[in-house]
Amino acid sequence: MWCFIVIAVVGGLLGALFNYLNVKITTFRRQYVNPNKFYKITQIAVVCAITITSVTLLPHFFSDCKPIPSNCHNQDVCHQMIHYAKLFCSDDQYSPLAALLTSPNDLVIKGLFLYQNNTNSTSTTDNGRWNLTATETTTNDSTSDYFDYQSLWIATITYFALAVITYGVNVPSGVFIPLMLIGANIGHLLGKYFTQISTTRVFDVGTYALLVWFIFFFFFLEKRACHKTKFHL
Repeated sequence: MWCFIVIAVVGGLLGALFNYLNVKITTFRRQYVNPNKFYKITQIAVVCAITITSVTLLPHFFSDCKPIPSNCHNQDVCHQMIHYAKLFCSDDQYSPLAALLTSPNDLVIKGLFLYQNNTNSTSTTDNGRWNLTATETTTNDSTSDYFDYQSLWIATITYFALAVITYGVNVPSGVFIPLMLIGANIGHLLGKYFTQISTTRVFDVGTYALLVWFIFFFFFLEKRACHKTKFHL
C-alpha cells in the first residue's frame, strides 16, 4: 500500500509542477514573445537548438558505455534500441542514456513499460516482458539493469524541461507523448527503488511506469482545465 501512496504523491506533484511552470511561461510568451513575429520564429529556433544539443551531448558527458547484454539480440525492443544506443560507444557497447534520449519515442515507451526487473533470469518471461542483464545468473555473477539510475534521472529531467519549454511554442507539438515519457521514466525509477528497498519481492517496474504516467497525465488535465478559461489555451 505504501508504494501506491508514494506513486500518487509523486505523480500529483509532477503534474502540478508542470502546469505551474507552463502557466508562467505561457504568461511570459503572451506578453513579450507572441506580439512580435521575429521573437516567435527565434523562439522556435532556440527550442530546437536546445533539444538537439541536449539529446546529443548529454549521453556523451553523463553516460558511460556498457557491454551489450548477451540476450539483447533475441528481444525485439532491446535489439532496436541498441541501434540508437551506440552513440559515442564501440560496436559491442551501448549508452543507456543515449537509448533513452535518441531512440524513437515508441521504442523508449515500450522499453520502459515492458521492461521487468528480474535478477533471477536472463531469458524472456512467459508474458513477453524482457529482462536485460549483463551476465548469466546461472554463474551467480552480479547482474546490471539496462537502464541505470543516473540515466533514468537525467532522461527524466531532460524530458521534463524540454516538455515545459516546448509546450506552447507556435508549432504543431503534442503533449501526450512527452508526458508519457516523463511518467514512464519516473515510474521505472520508483519501481527500481521499491525493489531495492524491499527484501521480500521484486516490483514490476513496467507496471509502475504505467501508473505514474496515468497519475501525472490526470493531474495535468485537471489543472489545465482550471487555467483554460484564463489563458485561452
